[in-house]
Amino acid sequence: MAWSKELQDRTRYDIFPGAIVKDDHWNFGAYFPEADGSITLKGVETKNYMPVPTNEVIATFKNKEAMIAAGWVID
Repeated sequence: MAWSKELQDRTRYDIFPGAIVKDDHWNFGAYFPEADGSITLKGVETKNYMPVPTNEVIATFKNKEAMIAAGWVID
C-alpha cells in the first residue's frame, strides 16, 4: 500500500523530532533526525495513555526521503 501524496508531503514538511510515524503494516515508531542527515526510528510504548519513544532502534535510513520511500509517514 502506498500512502497518498498528501500524507507523504505532510511527512516531508511537517515532521519534527519525536513525531510518531507509521508504516504500511501499521507498525509505529518515533522519528529522530541525526546530525549527518540520517534518520533513526525508535520503538514506541504507551505510558499514561500517551505514546513515548523507547531506546530500541527499529530502523535507520540514509535520509527522510529514504524513510518515506520505505513506507514510513507521519501519523
